[in-house]
Amino acid sequence: MAAIGYVTKLEDGRYQGNLKTFTIRAEVTFTPNPDKSNGNQPDYRIFSDGIEIGAAWIRTAETSGKEYVSVSIAAPSSARTSSTPISARPPVRTMTTSSP
Repeated sequence: MAAIGYVTKLEDGRYQGNLKTFTIRAEVTFTPNPDKSNGNQPDYRIFSDGIEIGAAWIRTAETSGKEYVSVSIAAPSSARTSSTPISARPPVRTMTTSSP
């Protein structure tokens, strides 16, 4: 599956990287969600140029038991939520996206 972006985990717990599609080129930051109060709320809020464009959740793979980050990004150019993966650069785990 093709990736639409790559991020690197920073020492402060944020992820930072780039989102690239045919029509979008943007720097993105995944910021830990300090207001998370239940499992349905995202673990991270995703921002580009100070605008919130999506959210991410820490999940555990059923088969391997490894943690990954599931990402949902609002894609105004396509009028729907992206379901294309965003991959993290090593040593950070690969990230995938999911539709709500």
